Amino acid sequence: MSGDLGKRVSLQKILQDRIILLARERRILAVILFYSFMQLLDGPWLQQYWDSADISFFQFDENGGPATFNFRRPYLSACWVTAQGSTRPTKLHKDYHPMPDMVTLARFLLELELQENRVPSDFTRNLRSDLPKASKMLSRLKDLDRDEWAKQQFIESMSACLAVETYAKYEPQAPHLGMWDIYQKIVSPLEQNLLSMLGPRASFKDLEQELSGVTPLANVIFDEPAVKPLEQSPPM
Repeated sequence: MSGDLGKRVSLQKILQDRIILLARERRILAVILFYSFMQLLDGPWLQQYWDSADISFFQFDENGGPATFNFRRPYLSACWVTAQGSTRPTKLHKDYHPMPDMVTLARFLLELELQENRVPSDFTRNLRSDLPKASKMLSRLKDLDRDEWAKQQFIESMSACLAVETYAKYEPQAPHLGMWDIYQKIVSPLEQNLLSMLGPRASFKDLEQELSGVTPLANVIFDEPAVKPLEQSPPM
């Protein structure tokens, strides 16, 4: 694959252009992003306020065809590096949550999930902050998905991500004490969901290979804003 490695496509563009990722692709991206965020929580590297424009993927032009991007390799914008002790804006306004960064990430993942159901992108526009927006998206997903059993683990993960109780044991001075609860309630269901997509005999070794990209999944980026499916993933 050749092309200008300087070209990038942001998660913001993917959401704005209503590009639909396959369920397997969405789970891979969700697991990788949560892995990254768990390493960055309460560290000096996470910007005080961030949005979907700060998550990007390298974009390539392949043989003059549609541009492609590797969603297994999300990159954090360089502007995420900030000095410690900076004042954090009131990101959640009056909605208290001990881990607003996780709420923001859940909102983006829920928005990606709802692309498949053709839900209007502005149905949460009247809500000011991430927590009520993500909560409304989660409620809509439950209402729309007739085959909820197929997304049960994703819904379980997002519900835990928004729940204040999930972070009860987490303390910045000793983050390892609560990290296991966060992993078990948020990340593990996504891992199990992805494993089920890989087949009944899939192991955690298969999961590691899937996340690392041993069998690459290429995705098409279209220039015009429209809802279009991406190219099919290669068979396992």
